[in-house]
Amino acid sequence: MGIIYYIIYGMPWLLNAFATLILSMIPGFAKDKIKFWRPKELLQHVDEKALPVFLGGTCKECYRRVPKFQTENTK
Repeated sequence: MGIIYYIIYGMPWLLNAFATLILSMIPGFAKDKIKFWRPKELLQHVDEKALPVFLGGTCKECYRRVPKFQTENTK
């Protein structure tokens, strides 16, 4: 099936001109796969409890830690 969307989250406003230039060179079918989301749009698609704090959520899970069951299967 492949990738449905590329989500670009919280892009700084200074990069908008650069993004506009790049998007003008991308074919239409590929351009439709690129979505620019702000925090409000992210919360419409992902539960706040599942997002780490730096993305506007309330999840306290350590997202930098590799789950224990993943490290046990690689030994």
